[in-house]
Amino acid sequence: FRFYMPAMNAAAGDFLNITDFGDGRYGIRYRVCKSGLTTLKVELFTQGSVFEGAWREIHGSPFPVQVGPDILAASTSKVHLPKATPRSGIPDSLDMELRDACGNYAGEDAVDKFSVKLERIGPPGPAASMLPVDILSPKAGLVT
Repeated sequence: FRFYMPAMNAAAGDFLNITDFGDGRYGIRYRVCKSGLTTLKVELFTQGSVFEGAWREIHGSPFPVQVGPDILAASTSKVHLPKATPRSGIPDSLDMELRDACGNYAGEDAVDKFSVKLERIGPPGPAASMLPVDILSPKAGLVT
């Protein structure tokens, strides 16, 4: 038999391994790096029938699999700093791209999985106080 994901949609880091247990069972281990809808297809090579010598999909194949993003990864997430020098007393902003190890944007729950700290490193001033935080998220994975 053969088991595959269409190569035209393969992403770097995808893999597929098949283990033959020797008793008619097979273990299939795979990793899909690109989140979204993926198709897994299983075919059997028919022998001794009217379809002899042909590959045929098993019942139910291809199988749709919805792949979601994994946990956040610092190595693929990015911070986009302001283009201009921030000015005292004037609100400013920066953007963050929160991604998993394969580069997929984070899921809707990403806002609960990161921390932002604004700390003065210049000359001593009045005691620090907590800053109010408003989180606006125009799309999943991008936090402003």
